[in-house]
Amino acid sequence: MIRNLIYYCYFENSQVNEFTKLNLELLNRYCNNFNGQKIIKIAVDDINIDNSHLANLFNGFDVEIVKNNSETRESEYFIDSIKEIKNKDSITFFAHNKGGSNRPEKDVIKLWLFSMYFFNLEPNFILKIQDELSNNKTFSGIMRITTPCPPWVESDWHYSGTFFWFHTAKLLNIPNWDDMKKDRFAVESYPGKMVKENESHVTICSANYNFNTYSAEMWNQIIKPESMGEEIFEMYSKLYLKYIKNGQI
Repeated sequence: MIRNLIYYCYFENSQVNEFTKLNLELLNRYCNNFNGQKIIKIAVDDINIDNSHLANLFNGFDVEIVKNNSETRESEYFIDSIKEIKNKDSITFFAHNKGGSNRPEKDVIKLWLFSMYFFNLEPNFILKIQDELSNNKTFSGIMRITTPCPPWVESDWHYSGTFFWFHTAKLLNIPNWDDMKKDRFAVESYPGKMVKENESHVTICSANYNFNTYSAEMWNQIIKPESMGEEIFEMYSKLYLKYIKNGQI
């Protein structure tokens, strides 16, 4: 099956910071999963300066440099990016360079960030995700919260963190699929506004309360052999040490 990528990458002051570097390392690890289009929106504060050093980070990708909007963020270009997909008989993964906000939970954010890539893009999960989307599911992701979380996410359910797969043709067949307001949490709310929870697949962690994804204690309940299985836990741990603990950032 054709697998597309839509990726929104914001570079503050057109610089590659610590978190963006980690995102790029992980995106590079998994880029061969995408045999269709790879649509990249490079968001910068000033589009009138030379940003070619950022475009060069995405060789072989379909890159567009766009103006960042701090209020609407990735929602500014989300629908337009979907409209660029040529082969509708496909599945598409949406992601963005997560992290970098001024929060004290730096290590937990890196764990969350790493998990978003691992549980969505490791080959062990890709085949299952593809199978679910080819059958009766429209979206797939991790960290599914099955209750509204106002005033931020207003939909009945969502994937916390806003990384998710969708079946392209199924989505485009939904009436008003492109009717989406633009705000900070619009893309996170989007899957839950398009389909019911039973049309969504989750790779790991689903709960009907707004769990705190910035809590190390919460992650300790998920990232363990009992939750993941011994083989997956060992694979996760080795990659986590490589990318997070052993100094690629």
